[in-house]
Amino acid sequence: MKTKKRALALSTLLAVTATVALAPGDHPAEPAMGIAPAGIAPHIAVGATTPLASERMREAGRIDITSVASVDVAELNYDAPAGMATAALTGPPAPNAADSEEPDAADSASAGIPAAARAKMSGAVLRLAQRGGNGPAGIIVSYEEHPELFEAGRVEALGGEVVRRYESLDMLAVSLPADALVDLAIEDSVARLSLDDKVMNMGSEKETANFPAAGSTNSFYGGANVGVAIVDSGVTGHLDLAATVRQYSFLDGAVPAPEIDDGVITDYNDDPREDKYGHGTHVAGIVAGDGSGASEYTGLAGGANLLSLQALDQHGGGSTSDVIAALDWIATYGSYFDIRIVNLSLGQGVTESIATDPLVAAAENLWDLGYVVVVAAGNYGTYGYGTVMSPANSRKVITVGSLTDSGTGDDTSD
Repeated sequence: MKTKKRALALSTLLAVTATVALAPGDHPAEPAMGIAPAGIAPHIAVGATTPLASERMREAGRIDITSVASVDVAELNYDAPAGMATAALTGPPAPNAADSEEPDAADSASAGIPAAARAKMSGAVLRLAQRGGNGPAGIIVSYEEHPELFEAGRVEALGGEVVRRYESLDMLAVSLPADALVDLAIEDSVARLSLDDKVMNMGSEKETANFPAAGSTNSFYGGANVGVAIVDSGVTGHLDLAATVRQYSFLDGAVPAPEIDDGVITDYNDDPREDKYGHGTHVAGIVAGDGSGASEYTGLAGGANLLSLQALDQHGGGSTSDVIAALDWIATYGSYFDIRIVNLSLGQGVTESIATDPLVAAAENLWDLGYVVVVAAGNYGTYGYGTVMSPANSRKVITVGSLTDSGTGDDTSD
């Protein structure tokens, strides 16, 4: 049998490999404490998989990771996102002062911000509060308990507005003047204020991987009847993709919802399929493309049932609040679509602890509900620690990365 070649994004390849291979099962709610990398020999490696994730992969029994065919890379083509032109070669960008977790204590004191409020703010939010002003700030507010409807009135009284509510998460996305951040933070019901930051896609390096050789363990596996939710830039119509793929858009504050009567969807209310950036369609092809357009390029999980949740725009970027909205939607409606896998080939820079990061909390909520959540590690380069983005830094999700030997064989200096 002739080996097939697939054009893949390295930052997405292994995430999808894990995605199509796993099914959710029982798992403990608490995160594993250690990080045990699992290898794919010799040119690809899975990074930052926890023992909990590894156990789930073994229990699923659908893939032998160590036998995945290696990528033979002669040249690495890297199209870095704006502001990260040298990230692949030099490691992650230097920390931005506005993004560091804790600003100088003296600066905080001189700004007159009470300790009770300061303790509830991420570094970026604290600096906004220090600067002050009437300009609106996009904030994710985490609460001790699920916020009541009257919380909108409290936000409005502070000169802001609620941008998004979430069904399964104790959060609100709000727009609020920087001058009012302290007043919101000191409320007893408020647990944390985080920045509604930018999120970007993770598909930059494009290379070719080998299809599992005929007769190998992996060659017998596919994605038939496995529901995969792709949170990305959308999935447009394509010869290689089933016409039955449904899409829901969360851009610009949209709140899509199917109509359900007695536990059955009576009206899908889905949105037209579009992908003005192309990344989501690319990911969908990696998962379940059938090769109708070009038989030498087929997905790793033929027959998988795809669901597109559009949270990235025509530039391949989006907001934390929109991505969280898509994840919250899965928690509410995913079971109606038989979703078992959630693929996130996107992320943002880490600016606070996983214990307080709202995007991490949204991803972990799905894991706790029984979904397999697979996240691309990011494109921050070669230095390992500190280059994994959010929510890939969660200890619950399956975090996947890749590497290349740059065509130099045993020379590991590159």
